[in-house]
Amino acid sequence: MNTPVTRARQTEIGGSRVVAVWGLGRFGGGLGAAEELLRRGNTLRIIDRATRDQLAESLVRLERSAGPIEVLEEAESSLDGVDLVCVNPGVRPDHPLLEAAQRRGIPCTQELDLFLDAYPGRVTAVTGTNGKSSTTLMLARALEAATGRMTLEGGNLGGSLFDHRARWRADQDCVLEVSSFQASRLRLDARPFSGLVIPYLGTDHIDWHGDRGAYHAAKLRLLGGLKEGAPALLGGRGPSREGAIDDRLHLLSPTDEPISTPAGLEWRGVPVLTRRDIVAQGDFQLDNARLALALVERYGLDVRRAAKGLRGFAGLPHRLVRVGKRSGVTFFDNGVSTGPESSLSALRTLRDQGPTRWIGGGRSKDGDLTPYDEIASFARSVHLFGEVAPALSERLRAHGIDVTRHTTCREALEDAWNRCEHGDQLVFSPGFASFDQYPNFEARARVALAWWHSRTGDTARGARPESSETSAGE
Repeated sequence: MNTPVTRARQTEIGGSRVVAVWGLGRFGGGLGAAEELLRRGNTLRIIDRATRDQLAESLVRLERSAGPIEVLEEAESSLDGVDLVCVNPGVRPDHPLLEAAQRRGIPCTQELDLFLDAYPGRVTAVTGTNGKSSTTLMLARALEAATGRMTLEGGNLGGSLFDHRARWRADQDCVLEVSSFQASRLRLDARPFSGLVIPYLGTDHIDWHGDRGAYHAAKLRLLGGLKEGAPALLGGRGPSREGAIDDRLHLLSPTDEPISTPAGLEWRGVPVLTRRDIVAQGDFQLDNARLALALVERYGLDVRRAAKGLRGFAGLPHRLVRVGKRSGVTFFDNGVSTGPESSLSALRTLRDQGPTRWIGGGRSKDGDLTPYDEIASFARSVHLFGEVAPALSERLRAHGIDVTRHTTCREALEDAWNRCEHGDQLVFSPGFASFDQYPNFEARARVALAWWHSRTGDTARGARPESSETSAGE
């Protein structure tokens, strides 16, 4: 476990101090933290697996003001003379270089800690297994509508909140999505959070944390960062209902305001949102909206006003997006799915809309394929790719499912398309980690989108800018 930097130690870093940013990333994932550390007057080094040439674009930006910056390999000698290490969230907790920093007594921090140390406004944290990105954006929109002031959102969403430093205000809200990787290292002594929201807490990242208990413990660490009397809300879906996870969490029940109804959401007997107001697919999005408004209510803000900010919410890329329809076949992109719960939720949502062809695969995070047995209840056929394909195809065939096996997701998509009939739904929802073939889930999802747009002749829409590498895991 890396040694967290204390608030006093971090604030004193400056002048002749040497700070190593470990994990600048080819797409500038650590760029915001690096610029902030330079702004504080530190001497900067970069530790990265990538070469100077691969990091050239980010280095040019940094070196405009700082002059030449050393780029060092991931080796213990790179820690010589270093006073502080700013660690990318994607660095594993058992990495030898983290252990070396601990042996040497070199404190470690991360960009999220640097932000919390400097930001003057109210901060709400959002974490969980599924739904945290959508809930983060919904809560930011709701707070912005309720307060009439610009609200920031960031953290594990990607990008850097330091890019918006000029717009920071003391009378402002910021909603932070926090991954389990970030949460496990976060410094909580200053109790920075005015509220905490957990849409859904299931099982994920067992390969990283070791077991479900350790994964939950990482998420629930954020409770220790709450200010006195601050609200902490847990969504009422799925495994979240299985027992009392923590008595500091309030499990949102059917009787809590706002109240879910067949038509949408009501607050004190007055409809505030209909199901049609949330454009994004899936009833779970209305659950996320309810959770956001419940937090707004506990902040003492006008819920009806806040709800106006959620109307027309279309969701995020790769979150069960209806991409298009051709020859009677509808294509859905749920590329964010790297575990069974997200894929099963997508298939449940779509089951009444027509027969489904599921395209899934990648690398298993824990080796447990049991949850995928439920696929048999939803899919007309299954088209698998990647590392998990041999074992999962054998398992699903035992359930009588029509399964094909492929090396790449493009091959699996093509096969599924060729099997489609009028009225079918193609659902790209991998359900496994991407790291067997791709750097992250977004890169894999872009391949699927490019395939679809090449099929429809709209190749320009298949390209999207590469995202920041600050997103801490899948």
